[in-house]
Amino acid sequence: MPTSEITSRQNPRVKQSVRLRERRGRLETGTFLVEGRLELERALSAGLSCRECWQCPDYAGYDAALAETLAAAAAETFLVPKPVLEKIASRENPDGIVAVFAMPEAAADSVKLSACPLVVVTEGVEKPGNLGAIIRSAEVAGADAVLVAGERADLYNPHVIRNSRGLVFSLPVIALPNEAALTWLKSHELNLLATTPAATIPHWQADLAAPSALLLGSEADGLSEFWLKAANTCIQIPLQGSGDSLNVSVSAAVVLFEAVRQREAGQVLHL
Repeated sequence: MPTSEITSRQNPRVKQSVRLRERRGRLETGTFLVEGRLELERALSAGLSCRECWQCPDYAGYDAALAETLAAAAAETFLVPKPVLEKIASRENPDGIVAVFAMPEAAADSVKLSACPLVVVTEGVEKPGNLGAIIRSAEVAGADAVLVAGERADLYNPHVIRNSRGLVFSLPVIALPNEAALTWLKSHELNLLATTPAATIPHWQADLAAPSALLLGSEADGLSEFWLKAANTCIQIPLQGSGDSLNVSVSAAVVLFEAVRQREAGQVLHL
């Protein structure tokens, strides 16, 4: 694919890519930035369309083989000095490669569920890093999908990508309004389990071996009444110390791996 050199930080193409560090720029263009070797490899493995690749071989962490693979996949490749790459990159210590990918078109109807589905639903999770960590935990726990419910989902924020370790590209992650998400969950007859400190049932007493959806709200406000009323069961993670809450991504991991434990125990019992 074509390769060009750009040396000025004021170049219009540089400014265009810098806009992708902000949510508005991503939404307006339908593209987003990816950096980090693992994240870039997973974006490519997921078959995402690479629009641009910005490369600076002057960095110690520069991966020439990955750079070559990206250059072959990208519609355009730009060779730039460090000041230009650092203007585009969102990380403090870039490794010399930043790529622009097109947002994939993902719809809930395209998600293929397993025989005993496990789905995570988030609502109002404020920090992109927490959402990324939830996606990472969901993927490694074998969840089928993550539904990001609400109106301000920003799935391709750099912190979501980084904290998910690029797993946002390999696990189905779908943004939906609350009503559409609930309709989809009901159509698949999933047991809706809402996490809330007001619940009296410990998470390990819930039947997480059944087809389930784990509902998680924000740390500040928790789940809205919409989801609390929709839930079949409300569960809590009992706390032993003086703290009154867990980080939402930690809560997700705790309940997800309780689901893994119950499901593995059930398989052993049926051998």
